[in-house]
Amino acid sequence: MAAFENPTGFETDAILPKFMEETGMRLLTAAEASYRVAYDKAREILDCRKDPLLELPFLEKIWIESDYPVELSALGMLNEQAYIEGFSDNIRRVARDELILFVREFEASHNL
Repeated sequence: MAAFENPTGFETDAILPKFMEETGMRLLTAAEASYRVAYDKAREILDCRKDPLLELPFLEKIWIESDYPVELSALGMLNEQAYIEGFSDNIRRVARDELILFVREFEASHNL
């Protein structure tokens, strides 16, 4: 029990695997974590009716920083597509449609 009060790094390393096993937790890969962050951001954009074009750099950044996972490629490439097309109303619709599709696929694959 002393390890729970101000633990050292060594103590944390010793108790963490058992704690995670007992609580049913597991470590996430960078791709899994970024997928969940992208889902939260997509839900926020859609639920709050934010302009998706303003959030595209964030989505692109997490796609790049998580080493380009396939699950995020459609969202990650939207910023470049928007830049090429000139941030038009058309790309705004495309971005919103991609967000809706992404959220639906995420929720279906996670039984939400």
